[in-house]
Order: sequence, then C-alpha cells, then structure tokens
Amino acid sequence: MKRAFIFVMVLSMLFSAFTAIPEGEENMYLSIVKIEDDCVWIQTDRGLVPFSKEGQVIGEAAYPGANCYAMADDGSIFYSKDGVIYAPDTAQEWETPCSTIDKLQANEGYVVFGSGKDLGRIDRNTGEVLTVPLSYAIGDIAMYDGESCLVLPSSTSLAYLEMVSCATLQTLQHGTSAMQQNYYSGVDVDAGAIYLTNSIVGIDKYSTLTSLGETYKAFGYGLGRIDMTVKDGVVYVLETDGFTFYPVREKTGEEKVITLVGATDLMGTSSRITKAVELFEAENPEYTVQLTSMPKNEVIKTALMANEPGYDILVLHTDNSLEYKRSGLLYDLSDNAVIAENFSQYIDMPFLWEKDGRLFGVPIGVRLLGFKIKANDQAAYNIDISPEWTWDDFFAFAEVAQENKRLVADLYNEWEYIRRQYACLYWDAMEGTIDYDTETFRSLVEKAKALSDAELLNLNYQHNPKVIMEAGSISSFGDFGDVIEYIDLGMPMIEGKHVTPVEMTAFYANAYGENLDAAVRFLEIYSSKEVQMEYVDGPEGIFFSDLTEYTSYSKLWSRFKNYIPSEDEFARYKFALETGYLTYVDPEFEKVERELFRQFINDELTLDEFISELQERADLMLGE
Repeated sequence: MKRAFIFVMVLSMLFSAFTAIPEGEENMYLSIVKIEDDCVWIQTDRGLVPFSKEGQVIGEAAYPGANCYAMADDGSIFYSKDGVIYAPDTAQEWETPCSTIDKLQANEGYVVFGSGKDLGRIDRNTGEVLTVPLSYAIGDIAMYDGESCLVLPSSTSLAYLEMVSCATLQTLQHGTSAMQQNYYSGVDVDAGAIYLTNSIVGIDKYSTLTSLGETYKAFGYGLGRIDMTVKDGVVYVLETDGFTFYPVREKTGEEKVITLVGATDLMGTSSRITKAVELFEAENPEYTVQLTSMPKNEVIKTALMANEPGYDILVLHTDNSLEYKRSGLLYDLSDNAVIAENFSQYIDMPFLWEKDGRLFGVPIGVRLLGFKIKANDQAAYNIDISPEWTWDDFFAFAEVAQENKRLVADLYNEWEYIRRQYACLYWDAMEGTIDYDTETFRSLVEKAKALSDAELLNLNYQHNPKVIMEAGSISSFGDFGDVIEYIDLGMPMIEGKHVTPVEMTAFYANAYGENLDAAVRFLEIYSSKEVQMEYVDGPEGIFFSDLTEYTSYSKLWSRFKNYIPSEDEFARYKFALETGYLTYVDPEFEKVERELFRQFINDELTLDEFISELQERADLMLGE
C-alpha cells in the first residue's frame, strides 16, 4: 500500500538544536543511512557507525571500506564495494555490471542501487540482478513501498521525481514541480519529504512536490552540510563534524505567518536565516516564518500594489531594488535604534544608507567590484600600483601592454566598470537624476575609446587571459582555490575619491504588510551579531573584523590552506567596504548604454552625439 502524504499541517521551525561531536577519534561523516528508535546509523570513512540520538558513538564501525550502505526495515544490512553488493547477515553477494555504486536502498523484497545514469535492482527472493540505463544522472533513491521506489534526478533542470517499479525498473509515473530553480539534494519517503538546498518539502502519494505552503521550512546549509533526514518529527542534519537535530513543535492557538520572499533562493547564507528564524519564533510563538522562492518582478509589484498577504520581507538585489525604493513600498529603517546599534558593530559600510539618509535594507551579501593583477605579472613588468592610483594610471598601462603584447584590462560588456563607478557619483538614484555631460565622463570614455581603438581592451563578457588587470570582485577570503596568486587592486580613484561600486543583496520590509512590526523585528534579529556570526561560506557576507568569531572559522575555514586572508588582504577588503557605493542597475537601460557605447567606439556617433543620446535616454528612463 502506498504511503499517504504525512504532512497534515505546516510544522513550526526550530524549537531547539543540539550539535554533538563524538568523543575519541574523529570521523569523516558521509551520509545518514537509517534512524532507528535508539540509534542513528551513519556512514563514515571508517565504516557504518551507530550513534546515540545525542551524537555519541555507541558501537564499533562495521564493514569498513564500502562505497555505500543500506538497511531494510527488517534489519538486514547491505553494502557495496567495487560494484558488488553484499548482504553480510546472510553471507550473500551479487555481482552487478557497475564498476562502482553511488546509491543503495533496500526493503524486504528488493535492493535498489544507482551508478551514474544506471539504475539497478536485486530481487532478494530470487537473486536476479537487473539494470537499466536512464537519460539522467541519479541524485537520490528512496524506497516508496514494497513494490516501487522513487528516483530523484541530480540535475536541477529536471523538476520531477520518477516512481519506478522495483520488479521491472519501468517508470510508473512522475510528478512535476514549479520549483525548478531549487537544488534537490535528497528524497526520504519515510519522512514524506524532498530535501532542497535549504528547505524540506513534502511529497504526496503521486510522488510530486507540493506547494511551498506545506514544508518543514529552511535548515542550515553550506559546505558543512552533508545529509538530512526526518524521523518522528525531528529533523536530523548531518554536518562535517557531527549531526544537529531539530525537534519540531506544533503551534498552538491562532497561527500567524511572516513570509520571506526569495529566501529559499539563498544558499551559503541560509545558516544565518535558520538562526534568525529560531530566535524569532522562540520570541514570538504565535508566528511561523515562511520561506518562499522569488517570483518575477511583475508578480511582486502587482502583489505589493494590491497589498496582498505573503509579502512581508523581500530579498532584493541592486539590479531590482531601486524601483521598489522609489515606489515608497519599502519600510524606512533609519530610525530603528536596534538595527543602528547592530550596524555600529559591522565594518563601516556607508552605502547601506541612501544619499538622503534613509535606510531600507539589511545586507545579506555584498560584491565589491575592482581589478586584480597576477603577482607574477606585477613582478615581471615591475608594476608598482599605489593605493592612490587613478584612471590616468589605468590608461597609462597601454605602454606596458603594448611592449609585452598584452591587453590592459577587462572592461566587460562595453566599459562596465567605468560606467558603474561613474554612476556611483553622478546618479542620484532616489531623486532620479544623472549627469553625463561632465569633463570627467568625457575624459573617461575618450580614453577608453583610445584603448579600444588600439585593441588593448577586452570588452567581451568572457575573460581574456592576455589581460594584465582582470575585472572581478574584491574577496574577503584568501587565495583559497586560486592556482595563481592574485593581488586585489581595487578601483582607480575618480575625481580624487575612492569609489568602490557595490552590488548588494538584502532583506527589505514591505511598508504596508500586515505583519510589518513582526517583519521589522525579524530584521532586527537577523542583523544582530548573534545571527551574523553563524556564517558558513562565501566571500560576500563577512561584515565583522574578527574572523575568529565566526562559527565557520574553526569548523571549516581554518582547515583549508590559504582560506583565511592575510592582514593585507583583509585590509583591502575592509577599505573597499568603507569606500563602497551602491551601483544600481536598470537592465533595460544597461542595454541602451552598451549599444550607444558600441556605436561610439565604432565611430558611428561622435562624442557629443553619444553623450546627448545617452543623457536623453537616461532622462527618459529615470522619468518613468
């Protein structure tokens, strides 16, 4: 009989969380194999190890060296090595046509396995082995009932589960989902759940994804999270150094919901969201925090104008936040003393406030635009770049580039870094004005055209390895992952000022949402140091000077060579934050800018015609 869909209501978020690291010799954790009444069976690098529910090792590692393990409900254990599946309880073994096996599951009648794009099964009664090729790589397998299993594609573009007959391995049915942008990481039929990168979503008896209205909510995710499962209303999250479990409590009384629109699209920062939700719901038991994906801008604008429920907090980026700020639909946080105190503990980031002093967003992540140079090139060409370098110094690299048959720099998408930095000073986003008819702008585009005419600039989106200065972002981390050593140069000074263009993703409160007070309180909690220190991974969310305070420092970062930045590297990152300006982007106007600049460098427009046309189109765009 097929398992019924077990989610009858939205369960609340975290009540409490406990993380335990087993005593004695350290294990490398690989997956949760099975959760029983008295123990959690975990695959480690030492074999299959039983743990207590409190995270302590309670038995010896069994069957070391296996690729993967499975346990059926009747207690039978199976494991695979080099394509052979073993049943040690009965001393049976089965040869498969696979060189290795990635996924293994079992019930009383069958053992089902996956290897790349091959799906296979063993009939436990007859010993028959059957395999079939699939058109996709297998992401996960779960036993659905006695006669069928579920297969989850590993590709994020395939938004369905297949229900497969264990006897024939033929597809019985598959379900579709609207959540095609989520990264699927696993499926658990016992829990009636599909695990996404940062949420657990229910599956119904037709093996389809349900709406986000029926979900276990978000749980921490980052490089530290390996596996996740649910048993008897408790969510178990396996991490690199142990497992965390979250007892889930049901709400009592009238339930209120506060919605974070776009939060499920975040990955590395979701450990902060998890912590903020935990603290918020503990403080406000009448509320459940709902996380959803980000719909199209048109959907959001229509919903906000109609004051529809379910849009309490929005995740917006600098490429779409400006129109919402100018609309008056976002709540001004500039008088909030709690958030002001929280921000006072951050590295100085003046760009959080608009030019008129208003504060709208609580930052999630920032990307700091700037140039970098290979250390080998700097030494080979005897390049000495002062922290006070200017655009004149930038254009003077033409001589060095020509002598060495190199290009000066990347300026992606037709002068992107020049126009972004110029707009930081001359685009008053809130007033809706920009001035292109300045000597500064004329000089920048004329000199950029001269380098382009000399074929010394890379204006294509793809990086050209011949460039001396590479356009990119200024990292808060060291050289982790870099085969070649780079030095961050930042941006050249403009008009005697240090101006670092900043792209920012942030939380914004709906000024007219029915849960405004609760939304503001959530942002107060999220911006707190207690939450911000729960950072797992990524170079774009480091807002405090002391890296050792971050939970990830000892758990993850310090384990990797060159992951922790040097004092000089982190000083450059801090300086970029302190000199940052939000670089707003209007995607349609960007197309206009690029096309007009292309016409200018191709001599289809004179400088005066270029500036006049650009100004006219900008005024039209800003006046809309």
